[in-house]
This record gives sequence, structure tokens and C-alpha cells, in this order.
Amino acid sequence: MRFCVSRILFVSFTVLAFNASIVAAKTAEQVLWDNALASFDVAQQSLARSFNNEDVSRILSAECDLEWTNKHEVAALEGQSSSLSKNYGLELRGGYTSSNIEQRADNDDGNTYMELSWDVLRNGYLDNQYKATDFRRQAAIQALSGKLKKHEFNYQCRRYNVAKHFSGMQAYLNAIKLEFMESVYRVEKDAYFSGASYLDELLISEEDILLARQNLARLNADPYWQKSLESLVNPPSIDVDLAALLSQIRENKDFVEISRLERLRIQDKYQSDESFLAGSRFRLFLRKEFDLARTGNDELVAGLRFQLPLTFGSAASQTESRLNQLENDLSHEHWELIARTRAAYQSLQEQLERTTTQQYRLLRAQERMRRVLSYATLDVPLDIAAVNVRLKNYLDAAIELIQVKEELYRRVNEMFLVSRVEYSDKFIKINALNETNHRSRPGQRSAYIWSEEFNRYSNQELFVLLQTKAIKHAVISASDKVNQAKLFQFLKEADRYQLQVSQLLGEGHWALPENHQRALAAVEARSQYGNSIHLDIEPHMLAQYQQDKVAVLNDYIALLASIRLRNPMLNLSISVPHHWPREVLLSLNDYVDQVYLMAYETTDLDQISARIKQVLSSIPMDKLVVALRKEEFSDELQLENAIETLSQSTGVTQFAVHKLGIFTQE
Repeated sequence: MRFCVSRILFVSFTVLAFNASIVAAKTAEQVLWDNALASFDVAQQSLARSFNNEDVSRILSAECDLEWTNKHEVAALEGQSSSLSKNYGLELRGGYTSSNIEQRADNDDGNTYMELSWDVLRNGYLDNQYKATDFRRQAAIQALSGKLKKHEFNYQCRRYNVAKHFSGMQAYLNAIKLEFMESVYRVEKDAYFSGASYLDELLISEEDILLARQNLARLNADPYWQKSLESLVNPPSIDVDLAALLSQIRENKDFVEISRLERLRIQDKYQSDESFLAGSRFRLFLRKEFDLARTGNDELVAGLRFQLPLTFGSAASQTESRLNQLENDLSHEHWELIARTRAAYQSLQEQLERTTTQQYRLLRAQERMRRVLSYATLDVPLDIAAVNVRLKNYLDAAIELIQVKEELYRRVNEMFLVSRVEYSDKFIKINALNETNHRSRPGQRSAYIWSEEFNRYSNQELFVLLQTKAIKHAVISASDKVNQAKLFQFLKEADRYQLQVSQLLGEGHWALPENHQRALAAVEARSQYGNSIHLDIEPHMLAQYQQDKVAVLNDYIALLASIRLRNPMLNLSISVPHHWPREVLLSLNDYVDQVYLMAYETTDLDQISARIKQVLSSIPMDKLVVALRKEEFSDELQLENAIETLSQSTGVTQFAVHKLGIFTQE
């Protein structure tokens, strides 16, 4: 997801702006608190929402505005080849001399004649065909060389343009920092002139303001970047598959083809320069003599002429040496490409290490700010000066992360430049570390929140808890026991925290045909408030299920089909046990987006793993969510160890926790 800002340099956040009447109504500490929390909120959201793996290819395969081509040179060579290939060595010759003009001794032509002749060797048919072939090969070499030159040009161009893709996010974060530091500066200035502070403290905020302004001026200085400043991009950290890239270098056919064509040119030149073609002439002719001088010589003559130089001894041929040199050059060029690529990879690894270090610096700063939010939610007294320092560290870490990522992408681009390999995402490895959401918890997490838990905690406490535990999907009971006004407000605010919310509905008897309309009505009523519904119907708990399992499950499938038919765009998930028949599980794929496997009533991870693998034969990996209950685990550590083990043994990456109590130890 990507969003835009219209004027980065003059960006003004309504959540940060305040006027004289507000200042008058609030204390300086309240103003600083509001600005700090709002600044953290917008900065965190910008980093998370703009995180998109698709940006990798967009940055590394972007086309340059200036198109370079050598097609005109190629066309000229191909034109010369075509012209010569049609020159068959035919000539129409003629002559007329008066009888009183002295003839040269070497002139054996008649005084008056018309002749059709065909030169075969030098400057004739075979010579022209040789030259036509040579020009055609030169054109092919130029086309391949132009392709390599264009590759080099494109990546040199991208070397500069990489910065353009990151400029929007850098400007946005600098604008947030500038707005925040200006509010801090106003308070520190008042404190300084009232004697409550020292000049060195004021100079710190002055420095940050000056640097933020300089960075914004620099980022806005290039008109070519104006459009890119509206796009906020925070792509993932990446690495390059060196082995795959080196393999592609060895398989590069362009260099081999150029070498092959050059070899043929050398061989043909040898045949032309050192064979009977060199200096030899051979002409066939048909001539009609006209006896204008009445000499009695008036006839039609056919014949041939040839010229063959006689040489004694022969110069040593250089062809073999040149061919060997050509082979050596090709081998050296491959070696050089591989050596330069390895050197570029070493440089990339150094930058990747810096990027990883910076990512963890941001994570630490983010954790400190999250702790601030948690304390603020629980009304724990905090020193606003310390909070401001933490926020400044967070913003600095975020800005520097974007800067080191920019250099990381530039060095990845450099690898494709020096290797002369066209970019492909198959060479890219996405770093597993996502700096916007990392808690050493593998996979994607969901949590069931039942009515008692939802009503007990404030919405803010729930959001903080879910963020702290890296839970991105909340499945909240929508029963009559839930505080409905609180739930509706939670649904409205969830997007701000990048949280998906599914409303949980369901009663066992909904599976029966006579209750389908009631179920449909409940789903449609709830879907007005959110497009994600989770059905916890569990028809296997009905008495009718024991009497006729097939009939009850068929009725359940029919209900899901009706819901999907009536609500084609609804995000629908369901809870299922592990023991349902395979054909039933297969049928679910047509109607639901996610299947929550209730892996309950056992702590035997091998048994749970076996059940998961059995279900995976019917449910695709990306649809399956493994739900674990608090009752089976003594604490959060045991739960996390179980998730890690199950993920490694089954490949499943989506897990749900049945109750929040496992995190609060309540």
C-alpha cells in the first residue's frame, strides 16, 4: 500500500498543528505530549503502510527517460551487406576509338565493341559475397554490443535514479521531525529565556531543525524528482543470490556469440588475404566487335581472362594466433565479470550489515516508544523530556534506515551493472527481517478475543497489547454479550493500527437447513460494519451429527455456499476440527478465504503436526491457520516454542491463539 503527500517541503500535519488558542488552553507539557504521540503515530504508519515487496522490482528495473540505441549503425551495416550481396560482378563494357589514334601496346580490345562480362574474383562476385557476409556479421556484432552497451547505460542511469525512489519517504520523515522539533524548540526557548534551561539544550533542537530544513531543501532541489516526492516507499532489505548470478554470467550467450562472429570474420579474412583470392582475377566475357574501320574484324567473341600472381615463399599466417588471442580474450572477459561481480557482492554484504544494524536500531527505538504508549495508556507518570528524546531517536533511526536502504539498493543495482546480467526477481532474496513489525515471532498471528476479555480492557489497551505481541488479526466475538458501541469504535480505529478485524459469529444449529436464513441475516447485518466475518458454527457438536454426519456436513457446506453467493466480496473464515472427512475439507476451498484448524485437547506436538499435515492434503497452505488454546500451554514461552516447532515441521506460517489470557497471564 502506498499513499501520497502533495507538498512535502511544506507538509503540515493537522494532528501536529496548534494555534494560539490551543496553546493557551493547554500546558506546555500537554502540547509536547500531543505532538510526540501524534508524530510517532504518523511516522510509524508511514513506514508500515509503504512496506511493499513489489517495490523491489519497481526500483531495480525502472526504465530511464533517455533511450540509447545504436540501431542506425546496425542498419547502415545491414544496408551495405544487402547492397553487396546483390552485386553479382556483372558489368557492361564498351569502347570506340578512331583508326588514327595510336593504340596502347597492352590494349588487346578491339577498336569498337560492346561486352558483357562477369568478374568472379577480386572486386567481383565472390569478393562481393565475402564482403556482404562480413558486413552482416559486423551488424550482428554491433547489435549484440549495443545490447550490452544499453544494459550498461540503463544500470548507470538507475544508479542515480535509485535515490529518487527513496526521496519521498526521506522528505516525509524529515518533515515530521521538523514539525516535531519546532514544537520542542518553542518550549525550550521559553524555558531558556525564563532561566529554566541552558543555551546548550536550545542548541540541540536548533541543530535538528537546521538539518531537517537542509535535507528538505536538498530533496526538493531537483525538479526531476518532484513527482517521486509524492510517493512514500519503504522497500524491504534485500540480498542477491550470488551463485545464481555467477551461473547466469557463465551462461551469457551474447559474449560467446560475439566471439563466434569475430572468429568467423578472422577465418574469412584469412581465406581472402592468404588464398588464391588475394591478387587473382578471373573474368568471363561475351563481346561483339564492330568493324567500323572495315578491317574485316567483325565478330562475336566469348572468352575468359585471368591474372594469377606468382609468388615464391609465403608469409607466415597470423590467423591461428589471432584466433587463440580471441579465445583468451573471451576467457579473460568471463573471469573479469565474475571477479568484479564478487567484489560488488562483498560491497553489498557490507552495506547489508549496516542496514541490518540500522533496522535493529529502529526496532529498539520503536520498542521504547511502544513502552511509552503502554505506560501512557495505563496512566503511568512519564517525563516528557525523556519521551521527546526517545521520539527524536526513533525519527533519526527511521530517516537513517531509509538512507542506508537507498545505498543498499544502489549496490544491488551495481551487481547487475558489473555482471551485465539483466535484472530478474529470481536473483533477489528478501531479508526475513521486517523492521516495521518484528518480535522474534515467526509467521502471521491472529488472536481470538471473547466478550469478557474485550469488555474488560479499553480499546487503547487492546491495540497496545496486540501491537506488542505482533498480532495483526483480531477475531472478536460479536455476540450480544459484547459492548456493541465499544466494538463499533474498535472497528473504526483498527485500520490506524494496521489491524485486521473479523467479527466472530455462529451457533451450532445454524448448520441445519431450517436455520440457514437466520444465519444469512446475521452475517449480512454484521458485514455492514466490517467486511471480515469468522464463523464458529461447529456442527459436529450437534446431536444430529451423531445420527447422520454426512447429512449435517452437507447442510453446513450448503450454508457456506449460500453465504458466498450472497456476499461474493466478503472475507470469510471458519473454524473446523481435524477429524472432518477429506471431501468436506476440499469442498470448503470454494467458499471460504481461511480455515482455522482447532488444534486443541493435546500437548503432543508430533500429534498436532500429524493432524496439520493431514489437513494440508485438502486445504492450501495459504488458507490454513492453526489455532492453539491457552489451556494446553503453561505460559507464553511454551506457546512460542510450540509454534516454532510446528512451523518448522509443517511449513505452516499462520497461527491463532484462542485467548488473550496467555499474554496477560490472567
